[in-house]
Amino acid sequence: MGSIMKFEEMVQQEKKDYTLLFSDKTAVLVGSATCGNSAGAQTAKDIIRSELSDFECEIIDVGCIGLLC
Repeated sequence: MGSIMKFEEMVQQEKKDYTLLFSDKTAVLVGSATCGNSAGAQTAKDIIRSELSDFECEIIDVGCIGLLC
């Protein structure tokens, strides 16, 4: 994501992501909160994107995946 989103942009992005989660299209969820980013989420997304380039799928950033809890 990288840049600060306005509230309405966030709402539209969340609606898109929600629709993808409950569609027939494959969604790959990547934990991209602070802990995920420090553990290499961006590198993981780059590798996933490269390896799955021949497949119809969407890579979605999600928040905390709960490993620290």
